[in-house]
Amino acid sequence: MYMDMVALIRKYIRADRTGDWNLHLQATMEMLPFFAASGHNNYTKSCRLYLQDMLQMKKTNPQIETSFQEGLFVVRRSDRFWAGEATDLVIEQVLMRSMKSNGKFYLSHINVGIFLLGPIQNFFQTDLPVAVE
Repeated sequence: MYMDMVALIRKYIRADRTGDWNLHLQATMEMLPFFAASGHNNYTKSCRLYLQDMLQMKKTNPQIETSFQEGLFVVRRSDRFWAGEATDLVIEQVLMRSMKSNGKFYLSHINVGIFLLGPIQNFFQTDLPVAVE
């Protein structure tokens, strides 16, 4: 059983790193029973709703679904095959690194609150470099 769970996590990581949308959905679907069995009801409910929306995307948003099939549901900061990263991870890494290095203010998980929303919004609007294709 333990090795099955490890294989499932490896499948999910492989899906995100390679940008394989179908494998991502399959691995997410296989995680549902584990969320339910471990009592993580919020994860179970959110994951089920996420899967419902993503599986209906062919009908509701075919252009976005096509983009996701091409691997555009992950962020790639390099051209390497295994370089896909989840968007929330990239946002956290870029935001944290930039705020620690440019001396504007220091964020930690403890002091993030409503008072920092203005500076964070300002940071994203003015300080991040613009990507050019």
